[in-house]
Amino acid sequence: VLQFVKELGLVLFVYSIGMQVGPGFASSLRRDGLKLNALAFGIVLTGAGLTVGLTFLFGFDMAAGVGLFAGATTNTPALGAAQEVLRHVPAAGENTRLALPGLAYAVAYPFGVIGIILAMNVARRWLKINVADELRAHEETRRAGRISLHRLNVEVINPNLDGLHLSELPALNGSGIVISRILK
Repeated sequence: VLQFVKELGLVLFVYSIGMQVGPGFASSLRRDGLKLNALAFGIVLTGAGLTVGLTFLFGFDMAAGVGLFAGATTNTPALGAAQEVLRHVPAAGENTRLALPGLAYAVAYPFGVIGIILAMNVARRWLKINVADELRAHEETRRAGRISLHRLNVEVINPNLDGLHLSELPALNGSGIVISRILK
């Protein structure tokens, strides 16, 4: 049951991320896809290289190095994958070695979060980004091409319309008006 709950949690996490990112994924991929994917690949490759280098430099067990990498990148699914691989490696059967990725993850995670915040602040200052201007531009882009919705409460008192279905009202045909609630 525990394994099922872990898998279900991971599936729900990935599903919710997909639902949130999904609608704008194709357009953002067309617009900035190659540049952003290359940047992300470079960041992950640099982090992996640093992790391997520091693991060998300080003589850490590679299981701890994997946990450090997952924690520093705040990547919980990577930690789960590392622990699953270690369970299937015959030499890693010792309980202490299986605990190393989780322990290293717990140590590195807070620094990963703080590092991301600091990196964003440095990047914002270095690139001279004004957050208020960016927010304004984002709102304008979001509103572009959309018709603003209007809400209206209407009371119909015309006795000639009494008993007619909404689809039978001549004023609504082709008007673009949507009736969402009816109070009788």
